[in-house]
Amino acid sequence: MSTITIGGIEVDPADPCAVASALRTIRLRVVAGEAVAETMIRDPATQRQIVFTPTNLATLDKAIADYAAMCDSATNGTRKRRSIGSGWSR
Repeated sequence: MSTITIGGIEVDPADPCAVASALRTIRLRVVAGEAVAETMIRDPATQRQIVFTPTNLATLDKAIADYAAMCDSATNGTRKRRSIGSGWSR
């Protein structure tokens, strides 16, 4: 299978561990402000500066979690399961 480029990193899309690692690198860049864009809006009465990132961190976090789970499943043969308890003990 051919490789894909994620944030300048060549990865095999069939390797979920490599994809998860590349996505984590992208997230660190976004959080560090490397992928930040700024826009200045000026009119006679006001001046505003808008700063935004070109990605949605919640969507990125979901993709990282999905690929990390696939990586865990591929390397350990099982997927981690989490249960949410009520906090009550008997």
